[in-house]
Amino acid sequence: MTSTFNAIDYSNELDATGVPPGQAAVHVKALSNVMADVTFASDLVKVEGNLRQEVRNAEGRLEAKIEALRTELTAKIELVRAELIAKIELVHCELNGKIEATRAELVLHRWMFGLIITISSANLALTVRLLMP
Repeated sequence: MTSTFNAIDYSNELDATGVPPGQAAVHVKALSNVMADVTFASDLVKVEGNLRQEVRNAEGRLEAKIEALRTELTAKIELVRAELIAKIELVHCELNGKIEATRAELVLHRWMFGLIITISSANLALTVRLLMP
């Protein structure tokens, strides 16, 4: 709301009540200056409404940004999770391959040790036969 102060009407009221013209002019000037600086309640209500709307708008923008970041982070987490699962599966396959290779080597080593023991036993038996009259 703006001031409805009328300096001429105020000056006339002062004159009508017997205030000397010089004093009346000073009163009118002083009151005009004060009224120019006065903020009315309706002005504050408008400003408050504008500020509330700006805050709601800012809140909405922040919520939208937060949701966008949440979505982006969720997607990145899922991507990292998928990559990690793939790497774990690769390591699992590699380890299984190495375990199977080691098992195959152990079977081969057992067979070779068995063969060596058999040959050694045969040599020992031949040696004992040759040495006995």
